[in-house]
Amino acid sequence: MTTIHRISKYGKLLILVQRTHTPALGTIPNLLFIGQFYDENPDLMEGDSKPLPPHPPKFNNRDGRIMMENIESWARTAYGYRGIRLDYIFRENSELPVAGDPGFLRADDGSRSIKEELVRRAAHTGAVFRCNNQKFWVMLHAVTHETDAYNHVRQFAPTLDGQAAYFALFAQYRGRGHFTNERQAAVRVLATLHWNGKA
Repeated sequence: MTTIHRISKYGKLLILVQRTHTPALGTIPNLLFIGQFYDENPDLMEGDSKPLPPHPPKFNNRDGRIMMENIESWARTAYGYRGIRLDYIFRENSELPVAGDPGFLRADDGSRSIKEELVRRAAHTGAVFRCNNQKFWVMLHAVTHETDAYNHVRQFAPTLDGQAAYFALFAQYRGRGHFTNERQAAVRVLATLHWNGKA
C-alpha cells in the first residue's frame, strides 16, 4: 500500500471516529497500523459488512434479562456498514469527547484497536448510522415479533429505529421499572409465607 493510500484510509477513519487531524494522530506508526488493518479487512471496512451472525433466539418474557444479554452479545459479534461493531448503538450519548477516552486507536486496556475506537466514537447521525441502526432493528424485529416484547418496540417499526427499540426493551426488562416489578413480586411471595419456627 502506498503512502497516499494509507493517508486516504487514515482520513476515512478520522471521519468515522469524529476526530480532527493533528500531527500527534497522523504519525507513521498510526498510518502503517491503519493501512495494515484496511488491507487485512477490505470487505469489512470498504464493503457493506461481514455476514451477520445468526439472530438470538425468540424473546421470552420469563427470561427478559437473559434475552437482553443475548441481544447485547449478538451486537458485540455483528459488524455493520464501514466495519463498525453494532454494539456502538448502545451508547446513549454521542457527545464527544467521550469521558475517559483512552486516546486515538486505543482500547480501554491500552492496546491498539481500531474496532474499539469505532465503537467508542462512531457518530449516531448520518448515513452510516442509519444503515447500521436499521440492521440492528431487523434483528430486534426477528427476536421480538409475535412475542409480548414486540409491544414495546412496535412503535419504532415505521422508522426502523433499532437504537430506540433497544432502549425501550432495556427500560422494560432491565430498567428501574423491571426491578420494581421484581421486588413487588418477591414481597408478595414473602407475604404469603408462614414460618412454623422449624428449620
